[in-house]
Amino acid sequence: MNGRIVEDLSELSPGPNDAPGLKRSIKLSEATSPSTEGVWMMRLASGDAIKSIAANTWSVDEKYQITIDEKLAKSVLVRESKGKRELVLPLSSVGTPIEYYLRW
Repeated sequence: MNGRIVEDLSELSPGPNDAPGLKRSIKLSEATSPSTEGVWMMRLASGDAIKSIAANTWSVDEKYQITIDEKLAKSVLVRESKGKRELVLPLSSVGTPIEYYLRW
């Protein structure tokens, strides 16, 4: 990878009804943007079962939820890898920073 993560910040972020949660913000160096020859992915979650429960929210193994900005959600993919499901975000579709929320 040509670029790198230049900032990775996690902070507590209570959700509806004070459900425990975490907000993660990742800032990438500009060189991280993929060339037109390839697409790089950022894995947001991995599990046996990942299902969409809203336009920008997914449930992972019915243990936690991940929510991202609605603009980014349009680019998110669920793919199979080594017998698991992965929630991935093509980096060609995002700017920086990338923010997402985990709720359990």
